[in-house]
Amino acid sequence: MSDKYGDRTYHEPTPAERDTMLAVLAEHSRLERIADLTGAMATMTDDCYQEHESIGLRCVGQRDVTKYYQQCLFEPFPDWFATFRGMAVAKGTIVVWCCFQGTMTGPWMGIPATGRPFSYPLTVVLKFRGDKMVGESQYYDVATVCEQMGIDRQDLLAAAKQFSSR
Repeated sequence: MSDKYGDRTYHEPTPAERDTMLAVLAEHSRLERIADLTGAMATMTDDCYQEHESIGLRCVGQRDVTKYYQQCLFEPFPDWFATFRGMAVAKGTIVVWCCFQGTMTGPWMGIPATGRPFSYPLTVVLKFRGDKMVGESQYYDVATVCEQMGIDRQDLLAAAKQFSSR
């Protein structure tokens, strides 16, 4: 179906495309989990991106996405983990839903650590090109995140705006 929003027809990936995307995702996730930043970045394209749609955060390119991993994942949440709940696969895209958990023990985009644990539902839309991941778009409830971490919503939005790639 095509309309003013473009082609919204589901496109099934070939078995080889599906296998490649799933293998890249598995390797990228493994490297993220052990905080191997060099390895994780090697699974991504040069024009890669990370975005948190809920707070307006967007980092583009290897340099800024590397900074994202350091200051938005590994430093603030060193004990993070994601409990897988499910996924859907289409041509060039994987959607994953999980529960993201950890403790805010380091500063997050300049917001001081609170030491508080968190656990919230997270949906991630991952885009792929060939044998590389292009980027991730994350969706979550900001109010839940702020309440659990003990941070002010406006402070988080301002920090995300300041941190995002120009």
